[in-house]
Amino acid sequence: MENYKNKYEIRESSDYSIFNLKNDNRDIFKNHIEKIANDMKNRGFAPSKSIQVDSNYNIIDGQHRFLAAKKIGIPVLYIVDDSMDFLSANNNQRKIITRDYVKYYAVNGNQNFVKLIETCKKYNIDTSRGCYLYTTKMIGSKLIQKEKFKFVDLSDFEIDEMTKYYLSHFNFIKSKNIKPTQLATNKNVLFIFNIFYRSKMFRMEDFENNFHTQYKGFKWDNGFSFLVKEFLKVYNFHKSTYKVTYANFMKKNPENLKKENT
Repeated sequence: MENYKNKYEIRESSDYSIFNLKNDNRDIFKNHIEKIANDMKNRGFAPSKSIQVDSNYNIIDGQHRFLAAKKIGIPVLYIVDDSMDFLSANNNQRKIITRDYVKYYAVNGNQNFVKLIETCKKYNIDTSRGCYLYTTKMIGSKLIQKEKFKFVDLSDFEIDEMTKYYLSHFNFIKSKNIKPTQLATNKNVLFIFNIFYRSKMFRMEDFENNFHTQYKGFKWDNGFSFLVKEFLKVYNFHKSTYKVTYANFMKKNPENLKKENT
């Protein structure tokens, strides 16, 4: 291990054993390693792409580049810098996404994110979708990045029931090849299932039964208010009593429906 004279000086090492992969870093993708390795075979390890490590040689930024260099047996270029952690490093090759923030906060002990990962794993739901299905209130991505996510206050039985209603809806849309299918994973749709279930204003089985017969007339849109009205229209179909109006729905859930983005 060589000494370095200046802070941020680019160093080189072929001793891969000195470097450590951190558990709270983003997930590793083999195809990304292959892509970088193929590029390095032709261009080498570019100094401008040096990985960043702390003084204990934990890799803060550049784990895919490190693994690619190790794969093809070329020296690793690196910079020692204790001033930043994974989330604050700015020279990432791939944009930090919601899933990365969730993993980082969970590994570092935030129980809201730990519970989120455990629940999503149980039901095979991506954590970037789970953030909106299992949140206490309508949440924006910036709050997730700032560690403000709060896991929904429901019993295990209630979480199981709510999740099954959502998955039944999602699988029905997939089975009918309804376009655009991706809107079934839209954060507004996920949160609507959350608040429909938690508000106790609905018989979820009535919504599901009606949707199965009315789905062709359902109008998809990204807007939350528009989607709520469409969901209510489906729910109220053929109901002479116990209808839920948009005004009553919004009045019943003022705090849960207050959107926060910062």
